[in-house]
Amino acid sequence: MTSWYAHIDGKPVGPLDLQGLSALSAAGQLSASTPVCVVGASQWVRAESDAQVASILAGTGGASRASMDWDIFATAKYHRLFLFSLFGTVVANVLLTAVPLIAEGTRGQEPSVALLVLAPVSLLVALAAIAIDITLTVLMLRAMQTSVAMIVVASILLLAPCINLLTMLVISQAVQRRFKSVGVSVGFMGVRRDTLLAAGFSPPK
Repeated sequence: MTSWYAHIDGKPVGPLDLQGLSALSAAGQLSASTPVCVVGASQWVRAESDAQVASILAGTGGASRASMDWDIFATAKYHRLFLFSLFGTVVANVLLTAVPLIAEGTRGQEPSVALLVLAPVSLLVALAAIAIDITLTVLMLRAMQTSVAMIVVASILLLAPCINLLTMLVISQAVQRRFKSVGVSVGFMGVRRDTLLAAGFSPPK
């Protein structure tokens, strides 16, 4: 189990486990700017820079990591896939927009083979993207213990071209805020499993 030293009133205090740090926080002695150092390490950092200590400052604490009411590992996995799917949805929307524009530009002319092929392909890509987006959204929001009503609303919005992109961005922002609320930093492509393990989270058995 990880332990820390905290620099309180000009001197190091510890070693402290998560409960000890929680007690300091409750007493008003631990703040975001308090220097902390993991036992065995040589570098002191601000408390807000350490994911586990930051979770205590955010009011989540160490004990909640073992008794969280949502599956953070499943959420991280589906969110990463969701972000990859977002790029596919962008491509699908571009294709759906391009086909009518091309058709309009060639009105009165013999339809080209490219256009005849592109039209059904763009539709298939769009349908596949929608199916994948909805599936990942449902799995991710269920892992976060989101209400059924919210999941249904999100799924319906994902059916509409262009609106689905905005919906996905809003959902992704909500997921990122949930991660940050427990002291986990989110990268460009989401949160990796090893990041959660390093932050002290234990995968469900």
